[in-house]
Amino acid sequence: MLKAGQALKGKISRDKIEVLKELGSGGQGTVYLVKCTDMGNKALKWYNSKSGTADQKLAIDRLISGGPPDKGEKSSFVWPLDLVEEGPEFGYIMDVIDFNRYIAIGKMLGGRKENIPSLEAKCRISLKLVSSFAKLHNRGYCYRDINDNNFMFNPLTGDIVICDNDNVGFDGASKSNVIGMIDYMAPEIIAENSNVRPSKYTDYHSLAVLLFKFWVWGHPFEGLKEYNTRCWDRAAKVQVFGKNPVFIFHPTDRSNEVPHDPEYNYIRLMWEACPRELRELFGHAFVEGVRDVDKRVIEQKWIKTFRLLQDAITSCPHDGAENFWYDNGNGGENTIRCWNCGKTYNTPVRLRIRNRNNNILISAIIARPGARLLGRHLSISPDPAEGVMAVGEIVRHPTDPNMCGLKNLSGGTWNFINSKGVSKTVPPMATVPAFNNNSIDFGGNVTGVFEA
Repeated sequence: MLKAGQALKGKISRDKIEVLKELGSGGQGTVYLVKCTDMGNKALKWYNSKSGTADQKLAIDRLISGGPPDKGEKSSFVWPLDLVEEGPEFGYIMDVIDFNRYIAIGKMLGGRKENIPSLEAKCRISLKLVSSFAKLHNRGYCYRDINDNNFMFNPLTGDIVICDNDNVGFDGASKSNVIGMIDYMAPEIIAENSNVRPSKYTDYHSLAVLLFKFWVWGHPFEGLKEYNTRCWDRAAKVQVFGKNPVFIFHPTDRSNEVPHDPEYNYIRLMWEACPRELRELFGHAFVEGVRDVDKRVIEQKWIKTFRLLQDAITSCPHDGAENFWYDNGNGGENTIRCWNCGKTYNTPVRLRIRNRNNNILISAIIARPGARLLGRHLSISPDPAEGVMAVGEIVRHPTDPNMCGLKNLSGGTWNFINSKGVSKTVPPMATVPAFNNNSIDFGGNVTGVFEA
């Protein structure tokens, strides 16, 4: 235990550190608010005697020297910054999480409106989450303990933080006292006498469970088997999550379906509101991928899906609820049935972008105010940095709220052709109307056509 006012020193930075107060404690130790002479206020995780092993200290040293997976960017990882030692005890310095800005999934599940992100924010949160883990895995790491306690998000901005990164290790190789929470563990790790070590493949399973909980507000294996269990202890959990995991929305096996109890109706509603592309990925993750690790959903598949969904959000004109438009490749659905009120409405104008040489569809975007045209929308294989840069934005007409246009945010000039064949140039910051059959030549053999 450390005391308020106690003086410490960073092993690597040699920064002087003063303990201010205790922030909280857990199974591995205690977290303190500290003041560093050079780095300012930070958090210090101090290990207890059981968790503060030589292997753990070595792992922290390696993580500090390697830096976060998204080094050079605004990191989503609350990564170890410096090691601190006091006799045989030790801990590490990290950034302080602003709990006024970020919430955990549990708060969202509480149902308070201000804690529930919009569909746009949910897509953005999901994209950042899976992209962060993709970078971690690309560096040869595995997280080992993905769960809803280690992930927080801002429901308004879509920013995320990933905590407890001291448990990160090398893929399938390094030892750890932590292998995850049982309801997030891959079945092969839960099995008795298992010698399977955490790896990127076990992370894929845990990530899918986390995404399912985020989108469906339930657990993929907590159905009738959990509902009918009188004692929900570890032995029961080993059966449900490890030995015989059956997806609650399995297409043929109904043995673990969602209970027919009014308290479970919200899970069915959330599942039905999920876009079909996402339901299909969950099916792959929890049917084929539950036993065959090679069939688990990798990050790039999640990224592709969430990008498509981000471009396909519409608002119901009857009740304002957000819905997803489904692009079937042949122009897409002409009408949308609102998941909330059940009424149908016509699909809004969308911008479909193709390669002019081979007519391959690159992307399709609902022309709703605030939707951004990114570099990735104009290329099948965009540069990673340029792919996320905004080159255009759908804006509302200044006097007619029922009309929208596309504003040129790029540094180049576009060529616009209206439905009557009349063309004009579109310099940066100029806007063109998003009317049916109006088209834009973006250059580089890429054209876009507005369709209603």
